[in-house]
Amino acid sequence: MASEKSSSGEREGVLDGLLGDDNRRSFVTQVYSTVAVQTTFTIGVSLISLFVDSFAGFEIRNYWLLFWIGFAISWTIVWVFCAPPIVRTAPYNYILLTLLTFSHTILASICCAVTDGRVIALVTVIILALETILAFIAGFTDMDLTDQR
Repeated sequence: MASEKSSSGEREGVLDGLLGDDNRRSFVTQVYSTVAVQTTFTIGVSLISLFVDSFAGFEIRNYWLLFWIGFAISWTIVWVFCAPPIVRTAPYNYILLTLLTFSHTILASICCAVTDGRVIALVTVIILALETILAFIAGFTDMDLTDQR
């Protein structure tokens, strides 16, 4: 349930009990900004794969990268679901986020090397634009993106 009615009859957002208005806005802005930085990194590496033939050739010839990616993503997911208290503490959350970012970046880059990377690059640029707009809205407006009131 995304929201519930409080004793006064008003709807409470998902983060209302956890954070105040200023802290909630700061948290949401930080999340959107982090995702935008991750997407920018993915776009950069994918563009290298798209325009530098030697880099794309390296990715295609070294298929063991896919095994590493599969292991890294699986390992991260297992940690997130099996040890939430550990994953929610620094530096473990940063380590897993970095591992997941690198894994997905390499996967997207390999997809650009093997297929028509222009389509993948276009989609990631559109996603980055949307994430940047959401981060701007969350940080500089009074609109609450955590609940529809």
